[in-house]
Amino acid sequence: MVSRASLLSCLLLGAPALAGSPRSDLEPLRWLAGRWQGDGPGGRVEAVWLPPAAGTMAGALRRIREGRVVGHALAVVSEQDGTLVLQLKRFDSHLAGRESQDAPVPRRLTAISESDIAFEGIHVHRRGDAVEIELERPGERPDHLHLARMSHPSQMPPPAAPEDPPVLQAVPAADAPAARATALAWLSGDWIGQGLGGTSEEAWLPPAAGTMTGVYRGSRGGKVTFYELMAVLEAGGSLAFGIKHFAPDLRGWEAPERALEFPLVRLGRSAAYFDGLTYRRTSEGLESWVVIGLGDGGTRPERFLYTPRTP
Repeated sequence: MVSRASLLSCLLLGAPALAGSPRSDLEPLRWLAGRWQGDGPGGRVEAVWLPPAAGTMAGALRRIREGRVVGHALAVVSEQDGTLVLQLKRFDSHLAGRESQDAPVPRRLTAISESDIAFEGIHVHRRGDAVEIELERPGERPDHLHLARMSHPSQMPPPAAPEDPPVLQAVPAADAPAARATALAWLSGDWIGQGLGGTSEEAWLPPAAGTMTGVYRGSRGGKVTFYELMAVLEAGGSLAFGIKHFAPDLRGWEAPERALEFPLVRLGRSAAYFDGLTYRRTSEGLESWVVIGLGDGGTRPERFLYTPRTP
């Protein structure tokens, strides 16, 4: 979507690089796709990962402490030079960057098997539907984090009532509607579809601590075109939709301290209309609309239509 972790917990990591990596592709990591939750030394960690596609896996993470979101992260594992590398970008609770706009330094793969994977400074051990993660801390004992899979909702919400136009604009000085993040629980899940002439994929964590967190991957011709880290945030008794965009190497499009933000204009049954950005459930799955800018200074609405990803 336009204008529009780390391996689950690298949010906490800052280890030096090591040399030498085994050759591999992403298929041994397909089990990582989905939603995860657990507790660690820095609070509760929740993460969602898209499955392998276009030579990458992309995930979003949020960290919660004392009932508040204290940080987000975007992580990408990609196939590079015959091996795998992990890259991570960290953000605060409002998506302000904690590092520069530049592409992050890749962490190379050091070991991989059916039950274990290690990147520089991090070791992930798989135990059925749970993982144990060990994070190296130079000169100190490693941190450990235990995560388990989240359950999926058993029922799908009813589709939104059709409305036209599909995208609304905020009226200056108008009050934003009262809303909580829990009103968008129907957005949670893993979605795949079409948009911008290629494949669009989104995955969302369920509401928690006044926030929803999601990741987007766009691709065309088997190559990633861009990523997004997304969050629905409670603000002033209403909601705002925040987005950060990234090039395939995770170089940020926006300045580190800035996220694009779309205030809520209208909230309906299984539908949320933000200022120039819409999400709504349909009988087909999930529909999104966004107003994008054109080279001549004009704008047009772009439609994204998603269906639930088949496990």
